[in-house]
Parts: sequence; structure tokens; C-alpha cells
Amino acid sequence: MEIRQIMEPSEKSEICSFILQALPRWFSNADANAAFIKNVREMPFLAAMENDEAIGFIALELTEQAADIHVMGVLPDYHRRGIGRQLIARCEQYCLSQNIPVMTVKTLAGTHPSKSYAKTRLFYEGMGFAPEKITEEWGSEQQCLHMRRRLAPELWDIYNSGRNKTGRLHERDAPLAVGDYHLVVHVWIRNSRGEWLMDKRAPEKTLAPNIWETTGGSALAGETSLEAALRETREELGITLRPANGYLWRSLRRGDDFCDVWIFEQDVSLADIIFQPGETCDARWAAAGTIRAMMREGTYFPTPYFEELAAGVTIRREQPADYDEVYALVKAAFATLPHGDGTEADYLHALRTKDTFIPALSFVAIAYGSEKIVGQIVLYQTIVTTRDGPRAQLLLSPISVHPAQFRRGIARAMTEHALAKAKAMGYGAVFLCGDPAIYKKLGFAPTHVYGIYHVKDAAAEWSMARELYEGALDGLKGLVDII
Repeated sequence: MEIRQIMEPSEKSEICSFILQALPRWFSNADANAAFIKNVREMPFLAAMENDEAIGFIALELTEQAADIHVMGVLPDYHRRGIGRQLIARCEQYCLSQNIPVMTVKTLAGTHPSKSYAKTRLFYEGMGFAPEKITEEWGSEQQCLHMRRRLAPELWDIYNSGRNKTGRLHERDAPLAVGDYHLVVHVWIRNSRGEWLMDKRAPEKTLAPNIWETTGGSALAGETSLEAALRETREELGITLRPANGYLWRSLRRGDDFCDVWIFEQDVSLADIIFQPGETCDARWAAAGTIRAMMREGTYFPTPYFEELAAGVTIRREQPADYDEVYALVKAAFATLPHGDGTEADYLHALRTKDTFIPALSFVAIAYGSEKIVGQIVLYQTIVTTRDGPRAQLLLSPISVHPAQFRRGIARAMTEHALAKAKAMGYGAVFLCGDPAIYKKLGFAPTHVYGIYHVKDAAAEWSMARELYEGALDGLKGLVDII
């Protein structure tokens, strides 16, 4: 059994009509039933499905302060199986996502002799609904009992800066105290074609409505990271992920959270996806290049680590213990390239001893699930000679990828990572000597377009630069020697 959000108005009415007809002890008034069948067309509507057949449903009538259970029913053969409880639990999640603090329901009061409605009242009481008042809006012979349930706020565990639980809880939407953190999960699902599943944020979301993203959210109090990843995917997309298909790719400490990034290798049919009301409204499979282009366009939520994720690596600072492995990597990488001369590894080794070397801008790429170094990149200081004197800039050289890992986006991932770190350190531009056919794709342009000319060839297309922020090279006219 699964709970699905039904979007098509006619399907809502068909399910409502079918199930009400099977419940004559509760729904015997033809006029009332006709009104239910009509009204549900425009309401948030969830259905319990088994083998693609509806066995239960619930429809909500919304106000700013409450969500009223307008009508609800479960086929008789499925009573006492917890289906009604699951429908209400999903409605509660929806209400909390929409900042609706209260759920209400109307049912026959105890003054009515119906044994069926006596069971209904017990059911709602068991779900936490409390009697609020009795009215005669349905007539004196059928008094109406109004019931109300205040929804529990979403609670998070609070962690300290070392990612240890403090034992305290935090209520969602309240500001976190300085030094307090909570746990967030991002869930990336990749199919057997190498595509990533992306979902679209619902138009009613306050933050970034109608923007594409990957599934994720905050872990609830008491949840592990994996449990949170599985729950968020199930709630937002109706997908049941198999834990054996997933692994924790990376953990990040950000402003006030620890973000665990999970990857699941699993084929999922788009037809099986169920969108959570108020959270998601569409889903697609997309190649990494498509997602990258959407991020540039602003239609996909910015994800700083995406290039590493797509390339299948994690990138970290190079350590002295890496030097021998990096030496062998650089040798192997340039041995396959037509412009390699065999001196690149020795050049890098000598560079580390110079004043221009910046350890914080020397990085290695590590393959998924191993400690093997499959790429390296380094940025170091160079000089642009201008009429106003020398100006320190950065030079990218060398960059290497193991031949077995070519064409997997590792060079792009390392470049974006290194340039982001350089920008954060206050640098404005990076220069390099390279093939324009390759580096133009990474945002580099010939230096002469900035009024900066190579000392040996003023028209050199292979003398290239990339600004780390717009206008970084404005007015910086002069000569550069980057070989």
C-alpha cells in the first residue's frame, strides 16, 4: 500500500464516489455525497492505493489557520489496518510544510445513536483530536461535533561544532543560537544511464518556488542521517530507496548545519513518483551537463559541490604524504598527451619549494570509495607587469587526471573547486597556458581580450585567463609570462 497525491480533479471525484458508495453506514445522504464528490475536485487530495486501486482517501479544506478534513473514507475490507492513520499522518506532514498549525474535523456527536459514528469518534480521538464544541448546523437530530488537533512542531536535534548531540531540541522555524547546528541531508539518485533525478519545488514554497533541486531536508529529532534520507525521499517523491543502494558521499559543515550528501544508485520510474503537496510538483532525469546549464541559468538550486559529485570524486588539499603518488600521477597523465615533455612532475616537485607556491591552493581528487588519487591541480602566484608596476595574480599549472579517468569531468570539478577557493582568499583572476578548445569551456578567454599580452606572442590564443569576479581585470593592462 502506498499514499499518493492525486492531482487530476476528475480522478479525485471518481475515487471519492467509488469509496463513498461502499460506506452506506456513514454516507447514506445522496445530496451530501454529491456535494462531497463535487467539492473534492479543488482540494488537496491523498489516496491510499493498492495494486493501483484506491482503497481509501482524504480531502482537506484549507484556511489560513487550519486544515479541515472535508471528507475521508476507507473501504470496509481495509478497516483496522492503519490506513486511516497513515492518511492523516501524511496530511499532518502537509500541514506542517504549509505552516498550518491545526487540523479540524466535523462528525456526528454522541447524541446520535449510530454505532458506526461512535467508532469514528474513537478513531479521531485516538489520532489526537479533541472535542471542541457541538453545534446544530446539521439539525437538532444530527448534532455536529467539532474536533480539533494542534499539530506538533517539527523538532531537530541540536549538535555542537564537533557534531556531537547536545541533548537539546530545536523547533523548526525558530532561529538557532550561535554555535548550535542541526543535521541536513541531500539525496542524489542516479540511474543506470548515469542520469540524476531532480525534482521541482512547489510554487507555494516561500524559498525558491518552481526551482529544480535534489531531494533533501532536515533530520528529525532521533533520526540517523540514513533514516532522514530515506524518509525525505519517501515523503517528497513517494520513492522507497533501498539502503543497500546508497552510500554517504560527503559530510559538510555549513553555516548552522551539518549537511550529509547521500548517493543512491537506483532506477526509478517517473510514473511511480508521488509529489508531496506544498513541497514538490515535478520530477525529471537529467544528465550532469543539463543540471550544470540549469544552475548557470538560475533554474536549478545552486549546489557548490555538484562538479565533484558529478565527476565521482572528492577534492581535498594536497598533503606532503601525497607527493610520491601525485608525482606518478602527473607522469602518467602527461605521457599520454601530445604536448607533454616528461618534465611536468619534476616541475611540480620543484614548485613546492618556491615562495610562489600556495599550499592552500594545491588540491588532489580522490575516487569514490577509495583513497586513490586520480587528479591534481595547483594554483600559484605569477606576476602581470603593468605600467603601474607588477601585479600579483594566480597561475594554474599543472592540472593532471589519470588516463583511466579521462572524460569524466574531473578536470572541470578540480578547476571549479580551486577557483572557488582562490576567490574566497581574495584573488581576482587565474591565468594559464592551455588549449583554447578545452579551457574556453571552463570560462577562460585569451588574455589579449583583457589588454594583457604574452611577452612572447601578443596574439597568443593559448595565453588565457578567467576572472573570478566580474571586472577583476578591468584596467590591468600589461604583459604576462606564464610558461
